[in-house]
Amino acid sequence: MTINFYAPCIIGSSVRVYIRTLLKINIFCTCNFFFHIMSGSKRKTRSFERDIKEEPVAWKSFIKTLEKPNVSNRLLEYLCSLKHKTLLVCKKQKTHKKWLDTISNIWKKHPSARIQKLAKKSVDNYKKEQKSQAVVNFWKNVDDLQNKARLGEELFMIHFEGFSDLVRNRSNKKIHELEDSDETVSSSGSDSEKDNDSEEARYAHIIDLDNVANQMKPPFCSDDEWSSITSVTQKSTELPRHVEDQLGFYLKEFDIKKIRASYKSYTTTTPFTDLDEYTRRVFDYFLFCLENRPEYFSQRPANESTFRARFIEPIIEPFVFIFKDLMDLTWGEISSTSSATRRNFQLAEGKRRRIGSKADGIGSLVSIDDKELLIFELSGAPTRLPVRHSVDDKIKLDECLVDVLNNLLEEFKECSFELAKNLKVFGFQTEGFNCTISVSEIVGRGIYCRRTLSRFCLPTRVQDLYYLYDLFRTMFSFRNELAASLDIIQELKIAKTRKLKVDDPVGDYMLRLPPS
Repeated sequence: MTINFYAPCIIGSSVRVYIRTLLKINIFCTCNFFFHIMSGSKRKTRSFERDIKEEPVAWKSFIKTLEKPNVSNRLLEYLCSLKHKTLLVCKKQKTHKKWLDTISNIWKKHPSARIQKLAKKSVDNYKKEQKSQAVVNFWKNVDDLQNKARLGEELFMIHFEGFSDLVRNRSNKKIHELEDSDETVSSSGSDSEKDNDSEEARYAHIIDLDNVANQMKPPFCSDDEWSSITSVTQKSTELPRHVEDQLGFYLKEFDIKKIRASYKSYTTTTPFTDLDEYTRRVFDYFLFCLENRPEYFSQRPANESTFRARFIEPIIEPFVFIFKDLMDLTWGEISSTSSATRRNFQLAEGKRRRIGSKADGIGSLVSIDDKELLIFELSGAPTRLPVRHSVDDKIKLDECLVDVLNNLLEEFKECSFELAKNLKVFGFQTEGFNCTISVSEIVGRGIYCRRTLSRFCLPTRVQDLYYLYDLFRTMFSFRNELAASLDIIQELKIAKTRKLKVDDPVGDYMLRLPPS
């Protein structure tokens, strides 16, 4: 993403070159500002005690959010702290106060994490501009300190106008109209809590059914509806009896040669089904690797692509063959078209189209213009697993699944909600050698639920072949859910063809995630 730091009124190549040379000046004014923003030390950002009683009414909800535990708002904290600093010169203090109000207004309409992300991009681009030879040469030739200070203030304004425009331009026209209407309501005397509720009602809410105790009820959700959503119980699935018998026959003894002999001698009185063939193919792959190259699994892979080729593709590729020509798989660091559709929703004229969030693999439906149905997210190879990588990837995956579901339901938005709510989309995430399959569905207006379908661990030793019981139990449960969703899609196609009018079309229930 490229950030334009120039004021819209500046035109002409010579002026642009001149402004570009300003990006080295006044290190104290600008670099020190961003040093405080991006500093990882909480001591620096919380070095003062805020008293909410002394704050004006407009700042109370702002500061309450900053005081929430486990919320990283260092950019906003620093902006708030500027109000309490008295050592700033008068002119500079006015400049800071102006942008304090600007960022405060932005904060009311956008998540704080999104503002931080854009601020970090601004810092990175600013540092790149500093390293240019033209800026260095220009800075050496400027001797007038007053001129430096004046140009520094201009740079400050140019830079943050670009940052502010970047945040505002991410909103579509519809959001701006809603914001204007909210401002009118608030000026007539409505309190800030109602404004926040109306703001939240515009966007989708994701409810994690695996952690119901820590979920917050959306403001537009009734108590009865919330109770029915959170009281859903997880259905347990059993491994098919014939598959369980097959694995039991293979794993009588944990000797690699005897396991191979059992595999070769296994027969049934009836022809192998698709599930039997899948079981034998996956089992043979792990057995072959442990039989011929035991170090192949004992040595942990160094990157995600190697990990995917060794462990994930041998499980997923034959699984997709069960569904014949209905699904197609694409591997690699690829952009999600569903996420791109949401990001470019009502794109302003002349604005560059944005790509969607990246996924490590995508399963798409061949029969519906390659609409996405399955998203893969590999949270680093086991040797390179940052502490928060898997948590961030889970949030990213859950949001992407909402985009996938909305993009899929867009084809059938005139169909009944009672039928469409049975449609599910799926996510596959790895954390080390642990794999999790999750499902997402729409359960109410703007309410999307995600839950874990099942988990399993990948075998890396002969003794770990018992993990295959959980692996096949998970994959066959996934197969049943996926087959049910494909059946729902067929019913939606028929309903769309008949063009029957319904009282509750699913299009009235769909909401998008906030801009990102």
